[in-house]
Amino acid sequence: MSNNKKNNINLILDKSDEIKEIQIIFNILRVKLMKIGYARVSTKHQGESLDQQIKLLKQSGCSEVYSEVISGANSKRPELTKVLELLKSNDTLIITSIDRLGRSLKDLISIVSHLQENSINFYSLKEQMDTSTDTGMLMFNMMGSIAEFERKLINRRIYDGVQRAHELGKYKGRTYSVDKDIRKEYVQMMQSGKYTIAYLAKMAKVSRQTLYNWKADLQ
Repeated sequence: MSNNKKNNINLILDKSDEIKEIQIIFNILRVKLMKIGYARVSTKHQGESLDQQIKLLKQSGCSEVYSEVISGANSKRPELTKVLELLKSNDTLIITSIDRLGRSLKDLISIVSHLQENSINFYSLKEQMDTSTDTGMLMFNMMGSIAEFERKLINRRIYDGVQRAHELGKYKGRTYSVDKDIRKEYVQMMQSGKYTIAYLAKMAKVSRQTLYNWKADLQ
């Protein structure tokens, strides 16, 4: 066999190996860039139907779409749980609107934070929120700031409510008591580690031991 023919054969083999390597790289990238959609409606008669959401999600490039008819107030959403378990690093979760994902701002931030911790991107079509971009992360951080502000307002309302209840208790000559929901909120603040027991006791106008008793009662 001539040297030219040998060189041609070697060239073909080299190119064949290159093609195989390119295919392997392509398959890896395709897996890493997997887009998964999630659609939800509370009832079958809700404004934007599941079919409309699924259509939009597929048009946006989702290879798989999970959907369910369930209230956003329900903490147990089986299809959403499946999606969160399926998503891997560098995947993207796509929804048509942020209210399809979280039942509250706090819930939404919790889910998106979970995605971020696992290097999973999040994209909302309506709000154009894409956490893989600086602008998208800015929007998400702003939402976090709003949630923190909202939490502080709630804490302030609790404080004002406790103050009023205390005053009414003193005025009517009855033993002061705190509503169970308020006790629960104080226990959550205790567990957050952001407040000292002394501060919370002063805020609620109860003893430190009373706070610990509330915690024990709610466990």
